[in-house]
Amino acid sequence: MDNRVCARRNSATQHTLRSKPILEAQSLLKEVEERKNREIAKLEEEFKARMDELKKKRDEEVSRIIDEARREAAQKAQRESTKALGLAQLEAKKIVMKALEDFLERAMDEIKRYIAEYTQTKEYKKLLTEMYEYAKKRLGTRVVVHCRKEDKAVFEALGAKVSTNYVQGLGGAIFESEDGSVELDMTFEELIRLKEDKIKAQILKSE
Repeated sequence: MDNRVCARRNSATQHTLRSKPILEAQSLLKEVEERKNREIAKLEEEFKARMDELKKKRDEEVSRIIDEARREAAQKAQRESTKALGLAQLEAKKIVMKALEDFLERAMDEIKRYIAEYTQTKEYKKLLTEMYEYAKKRLGTRVVVHCRKEDKAVFEALGAKVSTNYVQGLGGAIFESEDGSVELDMTFEELIRLKEDKIKAQILKSE
């Protein structure tokens, strides 16, 4: 009997010795598993924080780009608006200037028509006489007259030397000193040119 008891004790002892390493291994595996889970959770948390940070930076960059694009678009629109306004003002100014030029041109045409009618009157012949007398005072009595062919008779009647180099124009004459060194242009075209600004100002004022 003692032998059987001893045998059972030895068997139990051997079973205990075999079970202890298994338990230790299981405990170690459990600890490793838990540590692994903790490390994974930590990594996941760090990864999430990193992703949140990257997402925030991405959103900030996108927002910055959008704001910059909006500002650029607004500035471009402003420039285009200013440019369009400037072009519109320039175009309006051109239209006004063109209308003004057309009006002045018509007014000058009216003046020329009036002069053409005036050259058919006795007053015009009197004016030519006054021009001739004025030229003699300035250039000497032996002046040479360059006039329209139709005005030749008027000057010849005054005893003037009339050049056959006739003037083509509205009226009046060019007077030249005997030696040809001095010339006095008293044609209507020259008189209008000299007083053109004043004439236009008077036309605009009357308008």
